[in-house]
Amino acid sequence: MSASSTPRGPPDASAMKTRIISHMNADHQLSLRLYLQHYCHVPSPGTASAQMLDITTEHMIISSGYGRHVVPFEPPMKSLMEARERLVTMHEFCLKQLDLSDIVVNRWRYPDFVC
Repeated sequence: MSASSTPRGPPDASAMKTRIISHMNADHQLSLRLYLQHYCHVPSPGTASAQMLDITTEHMIISSGYGRHVVPFEPPMKSLMEARERLVTMHEFCLKQLDLSDIVVNRWRYPDFVC
């Protein structure tokens, strides 16, 4: 049996947690801000520095300009392998509840002419 066909065990929970936290902080700032606004009622300006500090199957901890906030997972996840799907669902739910869109305008320019 070659090394590539060796059966693998379940992913290491600690490594998975580290990857999730790193990925969320690097690539999903908007999601973290939405979670704080909807679940923790943090005003939008207070979410600008949002960072995920921890994630478990029962909750995540996110920091903001107002401190640390616990966002529970209802129902709790069975494992962190469910995190991607759960976090995407929560992101979409927050957008709907906050009546927001995840479309971001990064650049706008004046029209070339005015009628």
